[in-house]
Amino acid sequence: MFALFMSINNLGSTLGSFLGSALASALNLTTGHFDNLALGLGVQMICTLLPIGFLSLIPKEVTGLTLVEGNVLRFFLLNETHAVACYRKGGNVLRLNLKFLTQATYTYSSVPK
Repeated sequence: MFALFMSINNLGSTLGSFLGSALASALNLTTGHFDNLALGLGVQMICTLLPIGFLSLIPKEVTGLTLVEGNVLRFFLLNETHAVACYRKGGNVLRLNLKFLTQATYTYSSVPK
């Protein structure tokens, strides 16, 4: 998994270098000629912030915030085997005590606050 993330990072870095060179060439940014530098920096800033718009496409199931029905307000990892989640369900705020038995299974007890 780490190798996949690193290869994606390297691909993004390489593409960014090529596209940055193409943008500088298209805007005629050369040594001693910086007339369109502000426009180039503006385009770079917009392209840097563009991925933020795609965060809503990530399914909520993979974010870890959908352990229980309702709205998770806070999630505290106490140690490797215990965690506490506070969530809202039907107008009540509930506390969920989690005890991790393995990575895939857990037990919980819901206590009204």
